This record gives sequence, structure tokens and C-alpha cells, in this order.
Amino acid sequence: MGLILAKAFRQDIQGLRAVAVILVLVFHAFPESLPGGFVGVDVFFVISGFVITQSLVRDMDLNGVSAGPMLVRFYGKRIRRILPALAVVLVATLAAGWLILVPSDYAAVAKSALYSAAGAGNLFFYWNTGYFDAAAAKQPLLHMWSLGVEEQFYLVWPLALALILGLTGRKRHLAAGAIAVLIMSVFVYSAGVVAENPKAGFYLPLPRAWELGVGSLLAFVPAIRWRWVSEILGFSGLSLILWAGLTLEAGETSTGWPMVPAILGASMLIWPKTDTWAGRLLEIAILRGMGAISYSLYLWHWPMLVYAALIGMDSPAERVVNLLASVALATLTYVLIERPSLHFRWWSMAVPGAISGTAVAAAFAGAVVLTGGMPLRYPPDIRPVLALGDYDYSQKTRYPTCWLTGDMGFASYDQDCSIGQVLIWGDSHAAMLSPGMRSKLGDVAQYTRSGCLPIIADGDDPCFVGNRAILNKIREIRPKTVVLYAAWLNHPVEWQTGWPDEAAFRKTIRSLFGAGVQEVKVIGPTPNWDPSLPSAVLDYWNANGSLPDRLPPSAKPYEAVDNVLRRIAGEEGAIFLSAYRALCETRGCRTHTENSVSDLIIWDYGHLTWQGADYLADKLF
Repeated sequence: MGLILAKAFRQDIQGLRAVAVILVLVFHAFPESLPGGFVGVDVFFVISGFVITQSLVRDMDLNGVSAGPMLVRFYGKRIRRILPALAVVLVATLAAGWLILVPSDYAAVAKSALYSAAGAGNLFFYWNTGYFDAAAAKQPLLHMWSLGVEEQFYLVWPLALALILGLTGRKRHLAAGAIAVLIMSVFVYSAGVVAENPKAGFYLPLPRAWELGVGSLLAFVPAIRWRWVSEILGFSGLSLILWAGLTLEAGETSTGWPMVPAILGASMLIWPKTDTWAGRLLEIAILRGMGAISYSLYLWHWPMLVYAALIGMDSPAERVVNLLASVALATLTYVLIERPSLHFRWWSMAVPGAISGTAVAAAFAGAVVLTGGMPLRYPPDIRPVLALGDYDYSQKTRYPTCWLTGDMGFASYDQDCSIGQVLIWGDSHAAMLSPGMRSKLGDVAQYTRSGCLPIIADGDDPCFVGNRAILNKIREIRPKTVVLYAAWLNHPVEWQTGWPDEAAFRKTIRSLFGAGVQEVKVIGPTPNWDPSLPSAVLDYWNANGSLPDRLPPSAKPYEAVDNVLRRIAGEEGAIFLSAYRALCETRGCRTHTENSVSDLIIWDYGHLTWQGADYLADKLF
């Protein structure tokens, strides 16, 4: 088909792998120094697309291998290339988690390990991020998303390439044209996905496929004949990658159009061409060596950084030591695992061995998931506290029928939400208090929505629209008492000097009385803990060997908020109730109910457990 193939192994591409992994490592360890270092992953995508396509085409074109044997050879090599080192890192991550992580976090990491072992880490993180989830940045296997994207591309691309070559009669220019059309189509699709759903654009394989496709196209591009053109492209390619690494910022810019400079830069360096100074720079020994271990280094560095941060080893110096340790582990993995697997003499045994190793890692992860994070590692008294890490917040809270989230409209409220002469109106914190109010007061009407203060205001924000509809419903059902409660502290203002929403809140209280409500009660904030009360209790237990009765909460203006709400309520004829005073005193804030010292009142940073709701309702009503 007249394809001009580059030499079988290009040292400059090995060096480019080193550049890519260095970008990622520096970004993860020191994001403020290299805010766009995440483009290293995109450079890896281009390299992978080029290398695997070149290998596939060489098998079919030069060696005369038909599609069937080509696929067998390709998938066998991918298995030997990816799975052995992956299995080792997964097992090591789970082993470290045994020592460091509480059951809920351990189970979550094990579940991500299961997905990663199956080549679907990206899908796990796409599906498992939500309102109450832990920060993704604290997930030690988060970086497996990129491996999932590549593996899913590998499943589809060899078949697609065989079809393209068959339909184009293996003519280089026709195959290149077909691939270019595919790339442009996927890029347009990707831009649309990123605009509508940045999370899908980041994690899902199809919006990312154009980046691997660009690398694939390069396998069909003829070599550049003019040295000066090659030199310009080499210099420009390195410059574009470094510029992207220094100027881009993580977030919405981490997919789509902003990635184009880095992709172009990688393409300019990969494009088959004559030797250039940029190519010779990439071929220096230290870069070639780091490029050789880049896969294992990418696998090791992130769990190392995450676990070190979790145990308090997160200073700049400690992060540098951590990266050096990652390099050492990657080198050992490459020498003892990666290279022997790729060059194993008995090929037919290497593939089953790689699959078996991954199956062992998956079995380990499955055992952790099935046991809920292996809580038997801990003594009985602390287990109920640890179990709160996987708390079912929908229990008794009427979620999602009387507790709405996202852009759910007022029509989503169930008819039963209006039953009761006492009505609670507020956000998720109000929803978590509602079971206690029902235990104490009987039927309680409930209109709660996550993130929404119970305040009447103009505008088309879902909170404002929903609140106006709630007020209309109150006019219709005319409850005797309305209770206003929310996470006031989650809406940061200078409470000591004033509250911007004071006028709107006063209007809300007046509107309630005008709607026929006889009594309005305003509840102040509960104490907060960073990152959570269970974590604070666990820290105390680790230090003292017992569970505390009281602990100091996070430093926040509880009294100032109480004073503002108390003043407004008093001036408008409402009643103010202090949750903070009900739970806290000079010795600290109460951590548990009267049932048991391990029966905590709050399950995260500030949301009540339903037992905590019972306890607080008894104190307030």
C-alpha cells in the first residue's frame, strides 16, 4: 500500500514518554508550579495511537498477516504490556489501604481497583462521583481513568482499522483520509459533549478518541524530506507542549479545544521525519531511561502521593522524596515485571500468567468490597463510627420525594410532603433533621432541597423558583408552624458585620405569617467538623484508646450566626432555636446520643444521623 513506515523503535518517542510522565508527576505533586501538567496524559494518548497503529499496519502490510492473526498478536501483546505491572500496583495499593484506610474508603478504593483491573477505571469515576462523595483527588486509583480510556480504544481500534484498510484497498492516502474524517467527526462530537457535560468529556472514551486518533493518523503520514521543516516542527512541538503545561489550568479546560496545542505539539514531534535537534534532545540517556519506566512510574506515583498525604507526609520535601521512591519502584517493576513479561520466551504462557495475576488482584479487591472494607480489622467499639463513612443518608429522610436535589422541579415533591401541621423548610440539613421531628411531633410536612436556603427571592435559580412554589404551597395547606433550617455556614458571609440576605429572610418570615402560619421557628447551625465528626472521633480513639463524649468543632462563627438569626427572628415575631447551644458547651460539642458512645450525632461534617436528629429534636422541641 506504499506506506512509509518509521523505524521499528524510535528512541525519541521513548524520550517523549518521559516528557509526558514528568509533566504529570510535577502537576500532581506541585500543581501550582505546573498547572497544565495534566496535558502529559494527552501526549501519552497521541503516542499510544501512533505506536499501536504503526504496529498493526506493519503486521498486515509488511508481514502479510491477515486481520484474525493480527488481532490475536495485538491483544496478546497488550495483555503482556499492561496487566502484569497493573496487577502489582493494584495489589500494593490494596495492601497499603489495609493499613491506612477506614472501611468505607477502603471499600471504595477496592471497587475502583475492580473496575481498573477490568479496564474500566474511567467508568467507575464517571459513575461514582456525587453530592456526598469524597473528593476524587483523594482516590489512590483515580489516575486509572486514562488507562481505561486507552484500553477501551484498544478494543475498538484494531477492528476499525482492519475495516478501513479493507475498504480502502490498503491505499495509504485513502486510509489516511478516512481516519482524518473520523478524527474530525469525533472532535466535533467531543466539543459538544464537553460543553454540555464536562465530566463525560473528561472520563468517557469516545470524547477522548480523537486524541488517540491523531496519533493513529501519523502512522500513515510520509516522512518529511526537508531538514529545515523538521527542525521547525520539532522546536514548535516541544514549545507547544511546554506552553500548555505552564499556562493551562485543571477544570473545564482539561478536555476539548484547550488540548489542541498539546496534541499538535506531540504530533509534530512524532511525525516521521529526519533527525532533528529536538529528536536528539529527546534521545538523551536519562529521558530514554525514564521513558522506558514511564508506564510503571505513572501507575505508582499517584497512590504513593495520595497515601503519603493521608498519613500527613505532604510537605514539599516529602513529596519530592515520594516521587523519587516512585521512580525506584517503577524501575524495579520495569526490570522484574514489565520487561520479562514482554520478552518472555514462552509467549503462550505469558498471556495466561498476566491474566491470572490480574485475577488475583481482582479477587483481593472483590473480597474487600464484599466485606464492606473489612471492618473486622478494628475493635468492636469503633466499628459503628467507621461504618458512618458509608452512611445511607436517604434512611427516614423521605429522599428523593420530599428532599429534592439538582434541577428537580417542584412537581417532583410527593403529595404526602404536605401532611402535617408542622412544616420543615430548608436544605439537606433540614431533611436530615426531619426524622427526629417526626419522632417527636408526629406528622411533619417537609419541603427540602439540597443547597437551598429557605429564603424568598426573585430570579430563575432553581432554589428561588422552588422556594416561591413552596411559599404558594404553604398558603394552600396553611400549616400551624413552619420551621426554617439550613446549613447557614455553607453560605460564607461576614456574619459579624451583616448578612446580605437579611432583608430577603425578613420578607420570608413576614410572608409566612401573611400566609396564615401561626408560628415560625428558625434553627441555627449545628457544629461542623473538618473533614468529618467520624474522622475526629477516630483520631481521638487512635490517640487515647477510647471514644470521646465531646470534641471541639471546627472554628466557625457559630455564635455570630446565632446572634444574627436570633435578632431577626425576635424582631419579626419568630422563635429562634440554637442547635449549637443544644449540643455544645465550653468543654466542646457532644459527639454521641445517649444510646451509646459510638452512636454519633453527625455522620459527616455537619449532617445529622437519624439518631442524632432524634436527640436534637428532643432538645429543641
